[in-house]
Amino acid sequence: MTLLRLALGNLRRDALGAAFVTAAIALGAGSLFFFAGLGAGLSNAVARLFPEADRTVEVVPPRLRLGGLFGGRLDEAAVARLRALPGVTEARRRLLFGAPASAVYDGSFFGARLDVAIEVAAEGVERGALAAELPRDEPFSAAAGSPVPACVSSRLLDLYDGVFAPTRGLPRLTAGMLLGFTAPITLGRSLVAASRGPVETVPVRIACVSPRAMLAGLTVPLEVARAWNLRQGLPGDGYTGVSLSVASPRELPAVEAAVRSLGFELNSGDREAAQAAGRAAAVGATAFELLALLLVVLATGGVFQLFSGAVRSRRREIGILRALGATPAQASGLLLLEAAILGGAGGALGLCGALGAASLADAWLRRLPFPGRPETIFAFGTASAAAALAVGLLAALGGAYLPARLAARLDPARTLSDG
Repeated sequence: MTLLRLALGNLRRDALGAAFVTAAIALGAGSLFFFAGLGAGLSNAVARLFPEADRTVEVVPPRLRLGGLFGGRLDEAAVARLRALPGVTEARRRLLFGAPASAVYDGSFFGARLDVAIEVAAEGVERGALAAELPRDEPFSAAAGSPVPACVSSRLLDLYDGVFAPTRGLPRLTAGMLLGFTAPITLGRSLVAASRGPVETVPVRIACVSPRAMLAGLTVPLEVARAWNLRQGLPGDGYTGVSLSVASPRELPAVEAAVRSLGFELNSGDREAAQAAGRAAAVGATAFELLALLLVVLATGGVFQLFSGAVRSRRREIGILRALGATPAQASGLLLLEAAILGGAGGALGLCGALGAASLADAWLRRLPFPGRPETIFAFGTASAAAALAVGLLAALGGAYLPARLAARLDPARTLSDG
């Protein structure tokens, strides 16, 4: 307690220097915490936009080759071969609706009037492809006399909320608001090209909003897409894509090589976009974290200057303490205790400042029409908070180490005689 009282008294005497050092440590530790949380938050946002992109291989049939040859047809036998590849845990079939379709809607739309005519694309998938977002009581299958269940992309909803709705005076929507919304679509009729095949109108009900759904269209049950194709006079067997899930990202190169050896091609658009976004987020966060570490180093230099001056100005006091029986360890420990107080206070202030700055940044972003904007772009954890506090403490102790050793080596007799 005596050392603590002495340490606090010494810091009060040099309040201006102590405040400067505390602020420098707070800036360094807080910046480190802030940018670590930003990097983690951006990584989480990329993962939400592209779920399981690092664990999925999208297989498609090969395009037309020279000589008019086709190869690698995605039928049930091909799906079985793909499912049996080493490292593959699941193979989910996909089938595009190959005929034109359109939707005309003129009516109430969540409190506003909507009059719109659009082209509609549709893709059929197995229920497991959307299981994470589908309600448990949603069978996601065709039922006679009932609207066809369909899922829409969460990224499409973000575009609507961020860009389309504000410029058209339409209400912004949430995923929960869309569930159960029903509208008709017309198969076999296009708004921009000549119609082909029979024309029929079917009701479609929104069953889920998912990042795994087709970006610019409707995602419907696989058997529905097959039935629609058959009714339009299109082939009903075969698939336009197969999604392979792998146990680990390390399995991806081997699985991709095996897929190519079977004569198929890969559609890696989402994974490439996720990797590019992830690299950009990581590089940006790392650059700012390095800047924060530079601020910590500068704060360490400030601590060194403060305590070097303190040792020079307190030579007589330190000599008196030594003459009264204080050991060299106690003399140096006094300065290190003062440094620890400044480091702890600076680290705590830095964390509070970083959390406040993050709240302001999130509030500012919520006002922008930013498609795909998450609720927060930060992900703070106890480990990063503890690391920031530790960095602040170590910066203070590191800066005070040499002055503390100098204080321990002072000769009390010579110090008092010089005074």
